[in-house]
Amino acid sequence: MIKEMKQIPVTKESHPFASAMFHCRLGELGYVEDEYFMSGTGNVYQEGENRKPEKIFSDAPYTTRLLIRRPADPETFSGNVVIEVLNASAMMDIDRMWVNFWKYFTRNSDIYIGITSKGHVVDALKKFDPERYEAINWANPMPERETPPQAGSFPFLSQYESGLFWDMLVDFAKLLRTDSDLNPITSYKKACGKAWLYLTGWSQSGGYVTRMINSFAYLPENCAEEPLFDGYLAAGCGAGMAPMNAYDVSSPFARGGIPTGSMMGAREPYININTESENRHVNWVGDSDQPGFLFRTYQIPGSSHDSGYNLVKYYEGQGAEDNLRFGTVLRFNGESGEAIDYPAARYQSYSRSAEGRVDAMFGTTYPLLAEVLRGLYGSLEYYRTLVEKSARECVKQGFLLEEDREACVEEIVEKAAKRGL
Repeated sequence: MIKEMKQIPVTKESHPFASAMFHCRLGELGYVEDEYFMSGTGNVYQEGENRKPEKIFSDAPYTTRLLIRRPADPETFSGNVVIEVLNASAMMDIDRMWVNFWKYFTRNSDIYIGITSKGHVVDALKKFDPERYEAINWANPMPERETPPQAGSFPFLSQYESGLFWDMLVDFAKLLRTDSDLNPITSYKKACGKAWLYLTGWSQSGGYVTRMINSFAYLPENCAEEPLFDGYLAAGCGAGMAPMNAYDVSSPFARGGIPTGSMMGAREPYININTESENRHVNWVGDSDQPGFLFRTYQIPGSSHDSGYNLVKYYEGQGAEDNLRFGTVLRFNGESGEAIDYPAARYQSYSRSAEGRVDAMFGTTYPLLAEVLRGLYGSLEYYRTLVEKSARECVKQGFLLEEDREACVEEIVEKAAKRGL
């Protein structure tokens, strides 16, 4: 149950962690960014029969945070509300889907809401700004539990209960459908007449999306009048579900009659996007138009889980300084990707450290020799012609937005020029 929604002011001395104001210059785009602390109570669950939640603790208090980026003028609101499960893999809040798609969101006048997904980021928030984040609370209400031998692939912190997240998200989604004074976007909803809610997440957060669909979204109390969410988009992940609570491990996706671990789907449209880093293990069966199990999957060749842009370049300046405040230095040890139609390098979807360790998250490129490039494409001018033709075809097929076409072409041609074409 949500009991309080408190907007936290921004001052010269204090701003939200992972603020987009600096890099994206939201004010110039007619956007504002607000941070809210959402407080209430949530239950802790364990996985029961057919993946359904079984309550093991009731009404644990919490305070978490929300990052809301929206048009300054409610009258321009598109009606789309994108809710991102902030990624906690690096023990801090990462708004990866925003980083990848913010230009589209702001062009389209969508509302973006990032919600903290795990108590594991509390330490980072409090180190970043102890006064601002003093109230954040994900306290474990059942510390007497015995830590399992294998608590998952991410660090286990017994002082926090990540299982509180499910009620946080469900209650928040329901709140966004109402005209309650607690709803931070009520004025936008009234101006547009409707709000369509879309849940999204990258990498580990994709497992949260899958868990929400498989265990919570279709409980009778959550979808009696309208769906909890109107659509789902996950990226950089497979079909595994996030643990139900901090002491559980991830579960494979499964539903009656559906292949385990190789397909996802929902009553509402569900899209999953993978880079080559994930393609080696997701093994999707394919798309589905089966009622109640709608699914589309897209695999992007010549790409890796992390890129120089979404891991380092986006954060240049204030973002990098903010990470240093709690001891994190952003690095990218690989290459972002390569053009496939007209390559200027050979690409592999993993990298190796100086010690020979394989890192599946970063790609590697092996540039073609300048004389090979000239033999393939003749001149840089002709190469540009080929790339522009390919980009226009991608726009026609819906794989590239017209607004992004020119910048995409310039990036590809610039790489070829640096390699000697």
